[in-house]
Amino acid sequence: MTTTNVYGDIANSIGGGKVQVTSIISKTSQDPHSYEPKPQDKLALSKAGLAIGNGGGYDPFFDTITKESGLSPDRTIQGFDVAELDGGGESPAHGGANAAETDGHDHGEVNEHAWYNMAAASKIA
Repeated sequence: MTTTNVYGDIANSIGGGKVQVTSIISKTSQDPHSYEPKPQDKLALSKAGLAIGNGGGYDPFFDTITKESGLSPDRTIQGFDVAELDGGGESPAHGGANAAETDGHDHGEVNEHAWYNMAAASKIA
C-alpha cells in the first residue's frame, strides 16, 4: 500500500504481476499535505505487507495511520528518509520559482517531493 499513486506506480513498475498495490491517494484533486485518512484506509493498511510513503512533510498522515493500523515499523518505508535528502536544490516542477508562490505550500529548506530528484527516486526504488 502506498500513500500516493506516485509511489504506487514505482511499486507496480518494480513488482509487476507479483504485487498488488493500492494507493490511498489516487486522484490528482486530493492533496497529500492535508489528506485526512478514512477508516477504510487504516483497515486496508493493517492488512498490507508493506507500506510506502514519502515523508518529509509531504504526506503527514502516514506516520499516524501506520501506527494506528498496527503495521510494524519494519514494514514501512519513507522515501524521503531512504533518499537521505538534505536540500540544496530546486524542484524542476517549480522552474526555479519561489515554491510558496507556485504551489500554495512552503517547502522550507528541503523540497519534500523526493521523486523530483532522479537520484533520490532511483535510491527509493
